Amino acid sequence: MSKHHGRFSLRTLEKFLLRTLRSLPVRSAHAAWMDVIHSTPHIDAMLRSKGDYQTRHLQSYMHRRWSAAQKLDTLRTHVDFMQQNIHSSHHAALYGADDARYGEPAASGEGIVLMQWEMKDTAWRLMLLRAQHNKEGELQLSLQDSEGHEVYLLVFSVGHDPKHPEHLSLYIGCLQGARPENGGTALINAFYKQHHGLRAQGLLMTALYAFAETFGIERIRGIADGHTINSRYRTKIKTSYDTFWQECHAEQQEEGWFLLPEQEEKRDIETVKSKHRSAFRKREAWREDARLNVLAALMGLRSPADSAAEPQVAAMREASVA
Repeated sequence: MSKHHGRFSLRTLEKFLLRTLRSLPVRSAHAAWMDVIHSTPHIDAMLRSKGDYQTRHLQSYMHRRWSAAQKLDTLRTHVDFMQQNIHSSHHAALYGADDARYGEPAASGEGIVLMQWEMKDTAWRLMLLRAQHNKEGELQLSLQDSEGHEVYLLVFSVGHDPKHPEHLSLYIGCLQGARPENGGTALINAFYKQHHGLRAQGLLMTALYAFAETFGIERIRGIADGHTINSRYRTKIKTSYDTFWQECHAEQQEEGWFLLPEQEEKRDIETVKSKHRSAFRKREAWREDARLNVLAALMGLRSPADSAAEPQVAAMREASVA
């Protein structure tokens, strides 16, 4: 056995023992969860694309100080939500092919296009897909250019509300732009200029509020800087989450989350300097149109038992014009 191989084996053993110890308090809940997965084929297939799903709650996930029980509850709540609210015909697009062996990655799902448009000869699209950064959430809203280059992403999960367990919350674990070395700065600046001063993260928040509205989720929470899963390693965040949540008028809470307003706040045009009001009107009109388009796409993902999306969206458009 080589020296390197010996170190690797010792580290692997340490991880195994650590996960075993962490699993003791939630062993019965974990066993019940595995029974649900393996006894329900469509759930089993949905999770095959995530090889570490069985032990995700024993690793770093969502919140630096969450217990294994909290992580497992969020995982289970999210999967239950997806099964109850997203029609199974959309699962392949989100999670990929379902013919891989359990524990092995399946073909990657391409995601679902929520909106695509052109602005000044540049094509853009807004996608909903499984999270690439799956330690920070399960679903991802992704702003991309026409070639699939990521401009900005937002990763979130659906979980129980800590103070009102009978309700659900959206938990944002990641909000970040593309790296400068990957052309991120140029893409972000181009989006900003072409959309009358709308920030990329602002569009993602509008889309997330549309998600919450579609599925009747009243609360959205954003992770605080000091409680991200990488904060223990003092990994520098390019943009402070705390600052952005405060810009969104969120309320900081003790458990390491910011509680965002129930509805996305709209800026009063009277607070905008007169020379910027034309751009402000164009920006907010475009944002509202984008919100309605995203609502229509999300309503189309619901189970057939729900009411049709188009009449509702048409009514929303009429109300917004009135």
